[in-house]
Amino acid sequence: MKNKSPLSDIARMLAEIRQDLILQEHEADNLHSQQEHECEEEITEYARRIDEAQVARDDAESEIILLHAEISNLENDIAGKAKQLEILDNREAAIKEQRETDAFNYAARLAQNEEVLSALDLILEKLNSVTPDASAQSVLMQLAKTGPKNPIMALAQLASGFSKESFAKTIEKLSQIRDELESQIAEE
Repeated sequence: MKNKSPLSDIARMLAEIRQDLILQEHEADNLHSQQEHECEEEITEYARRIDEAQVARDDAESEIILLHAEISNLENDIAGKAKQLEILDNREAAIKEQRETDAFNYAARLAQNEEVLSALDLILEKLNSVTPDASAQSVLMQLAKTGPKNPIMALAQLASGFSKESFAKTIEKLSQIRDELESQIAEE
């Protein structure tokens, strides 16, 4: 038993190794437990982030659907407005064309009224130079000399055969017509 001393040393050494192994096992268990806890926390965090991402994705998809509907409504509105604009453009073109026609007709009517006014002035001037109560034969002779090329002179010659009252009434009526036409032109 002389070797008792090294056996006790070996036993002590084995006990120390065992204690060391138990301590290492305990530390490894603690480390493993801590790592499991950290993994669970990370898994929980990743699950939370995934849930948030899914909610955000669902919200985005809902928003996309709403935006597509709004885009469709706006496209329909744009198409309607374009059609209205086309109708208004056509109306504007028709109104412009009608205005041009009206302006042309108005200018033509004014020119014609001015010509009628000038003709009435000329007729009145010629009638005022005529003396009524001429004989029918002298009137016809004067008409034959005037001919069909000067209708105003022919009218003046024909009027010379009127009685004084008829002649005065004719001049008065022509003057009234002239004055009415002149006031109508002034109103326009």
